[in-house]
Amino acid sequence: MTDVLSFHVISSFTAAPVGSTVRFWADRLGIPVELSHAAYGQVFQELQQYGHGAGPGGAAVAVLLRMEDLVPPDAHDLAAAVGRELAAALTATARRSPAVTFLLAVCPASPALGDDPRRRQMVDAATRVLREESGVVANIGLIEPEDVLGRYRVARVDDSYADGLGKVPYTPEYFAALGTAMMRRLYRIMAPEPKVVVVDGDNSLWDGILGEDGVSGIRVGLARQELQEFLIGQRRSGRLLCLCSKNEPADIEAAMSTVPGMRLTPEDFVEVRANWDPKSKNIADLAQQLDLALDAFVFIDDSPTECAEMRSHCPDVTTLQLPPDAPRALQALRHYWPLDVGNVTGEASRRTALYHQDRRRREARLDWPLSLAEFIDSLELEVTIRPADAADHTRMADLMRRTTQFNLSRERYGVAEIEALPDATTRLVVDVRDRFGSYGTVGLMMLSAACGSLEVTTFLLSCRVLGRGVEHRMLAHVGLMAVNQGLDDVQLRYTTTPRNLPARRFLDDVAVLRGEAADAGLIYAIRAQDAAGLRYAPDGPAIPEPAPAPEQTLAATGTAGPPRWDRRLPAWDDLGLITTELTTAERVRKAVGAAWADAGNLGDRADDERVVIQIWAQILEIPAGDVNGDFRALGGGSLEIVALLAQVYEAFRVEIPVDMLLDQAFTVTDLVEMIRLLRACGEAQTAGDIPWVE
Repeated sequence: MTDVLSFHVISSFTAAPVGSTVRFWADRLGIPVELSHAAYGQVFQELQQYGHGAGPGGAAVAVLLRMEDLVPPDAHDLAAAVGRELAAALTATARRSPAVTFLLAVCPASPALGDDPRRRQMVDAATRVLREESGVVANIGLIEPEDVLGRYRVARVDDSYADGLGKVPYTPEYFAALGTAMMRRLYRIMAPEPKVVVVDGDNSLWDGILGEDGVSGIRVGLARQELQEFLIGQRRSGRLLCLCSKNEPADIEAAMSTVPGMRLTPEDFVEVRANWDPKSKNIADLAQQLDLALDAFVFIDDSPTECAEMRSHCPDVTTLQLPPDAPRALQALRHYWPLDVGNVTGEASRRTALYHQDRRRREARLDWPLSLAEFIDSLELEVTIRPADAADHTRMADLMRRTTQFNLSRERYGVAEIEALPDATTRLVVDVRDRFGSYGTVGLMMLSAACGSLEVTTFLLSCRVLGRGVEHRMLAHVGLMAVNQGLDDVQLRYTTTPRNLPARRFLDDVAVLRGEAADAGLIYAIRAQDAAGLRYAPDGPAIPEPAPAPEQTLAATGTAGPPRWDRRLPAWDDLGLITTELTTAERVRKAVGAAWADAGNLGDRADDERVVIQIWAQILEIPAGDVNGDFRALGGGSLEIVALLAQVYEAFRVEIPVDMLLDQAFTVTDLVEMIRLLRACGEAQTAGDIPWVE
């Protein structure tokens, strides 16, 4: 594993300007990044060689396309074929590299394309085929136009001047929005996913203070309605909603049932905590009740005092303070990256209902007067362990991402990686139900035979069914497989994480520590016969029973899935004003420029010189204090010169001929003098007086 994110950009146009935004966000997120760009226009060539050893072994590849660059002008009947061939190349590359995330962004067409309806129709046809046929591979993510233009409000997309200079068709604002959208998508893949969203009521879900204004005095306007719909979307995506408000329970119930415009209902929440206790105490109680760690919670409140109290007493909880007015609060939620939603599985959409079922189980346990063993028997538990098929892959990836307590491994495969596992790797999923209803698919095992043992590389179970003996039935099933294959024992690989102590305790109870693995993990072992006879004893230790006789021997070889890069990220609270300030392309662009300019003292510089230094530093990605020297000697090539001239034109409306810079050394001072001279010439021509130029 590595802590470095390798990020490779393949594009049909010059996409170098996106690099500074990618580096900006990587720095804010605390992710070291190795950024590389393929030569523009080499899309098919790059895709065909990637994954064969010729390309970089990155963890993310961005494929940025302006489709008119790839569709020949006169290929009226071949447009769809171009899209199909491009999709085939991309999907083949993605399947060769299942541990890599591919981001496909079809970027806006040039204004000129709108003047040629027939060609526009061709480009649209190629785009449609590409999108449809690329979406079938799990590790290809589409960057939608809404992700770029909708979220970040790009005022001006096209840059015809830079396009003519060096095939840079878009403005710095568009590149800032595109780079942000890509890093936002990668963050969703890399970061641990929140499981519970706890929201305040007063001036959060509604405007007004329920305890002071009464039910008739609070309002749910359009922005608050949209905010509530956003939270309903969180519930549908599989996150649990809780309401935590310092109010009387009866008032909360009345408000939610009678206030006009209220979108949320009590059924949307797994818990409603209306009391006068500190909210940190309520969340600590919720974590214990739901059997989840505090770092799985997001707390949302408008009150600075409540947010400070939460950060002080529950620092593991991610806290978002909403702005006081409803439109800005809605904007903050929409730009809060941890709450972005990915693919929603059927299992996830039912999660709230599953937790409501679990509440009935807890209530039944409290009313049960006899032993834990008798209570578990009363549940009439049904455990089904079956081979996984293609329909299970999304749920398997979801389980690996979300299950942290009873999980022997820290591996987190995506769907594409699961699909790419060797055929010899047995994949089993576990379905559980009882008299209250179905828990769904809650467990996963991956294993293979080697050297006389059945080696288990993945063994995990949702915390919702812990303590009912399901884990014992899973290991017994594996033991029976080992017996049937004539193997001596079952070996389970364990890697310590901050959260998986329950899994370690289980192994200590039922197996023997055999030694350390090559990757510093631990190897536990249990005789195949003992594993097959394992039974759960709630009121005492697990005691193996005699195993059934062997039935048949099944040959199996192979190894676990491909390696993954590490995904440790800092707390979201450390990331500053992302939800309130960096919400438009222009603001992101200015922040990217300022990040380099802040590294130098520019206070004594003239205004035009200060602007040039900021542009220079951003393009070369060096501190502003280090720009004293020749542009080429500092790392600037022909593409950087094109970007420099485009941004100079954007800032000063001065066109410097590219030939003036390509073949000679120049410094910041030289460039500033050129700008001043050309501006003077333009002003003199406007006044009718042409100055003498040496």
